[in-house]
Amino acid sequence: MEQTNTSILSRFPEYGFKSTSMYNPRILDQKYNRVFLGYVVMCTFLIGIVNLLIYCFHPRLDGIFWEVINCYLLMLASLVFCIIFMIISKRGFIPISSFADYIQTKGKMRFFVKDGKFGLVKLNNFKIFIPAMYDKLMWVQENEVMKAYVYGEEFLIDIHNNKLS
Repeated sequence: MEQTNTSILSRFPEYGFKSTSMYNPRILDQKYNRVFLGYVVMCTFLIGIVNLLIYCFHPRLDGIFWEVINCYLLMLASLVFCIIFMIISKRGFIPISSFADYIQTKGKMRFFVKDGKFGLVKLNNFKIFIPAMYDKLMWVQENEVMKAYVYGEEFLIDIHNNKLS
């Protein structure tokens, strides 16, 4: 049974759910943007050091020609590195709307709802610890133990979806 927007938000206001249609997938990709910028800066710095060492050991390469070639090599190497990094980093990107209709707005470990069922996800690496299969989940011990409800039955589970006694 699929829940409507108002029914999920009104039935569970204490969870602070937000519709995933409100999330911009690019915003969730900020971690990759910071890492990407760091690699570009590091790559540029290393190429600059290599060029400085080449200039120190081969001072006869002095002149405007060497400066122009140096700039082009720096730009080309940075561009190639950026393209490779973008290809590698985008392979693991998962849009949040692919696994959740609603998600909590705070915390590293967040409850989400897909088709009216609760699950648990760690957003910093998009690892789904508990698939959307429970009628309701509730923390007993934050980030460790939860109370799970399914078909009127209540029991305890850990974050790896193991049933506790």
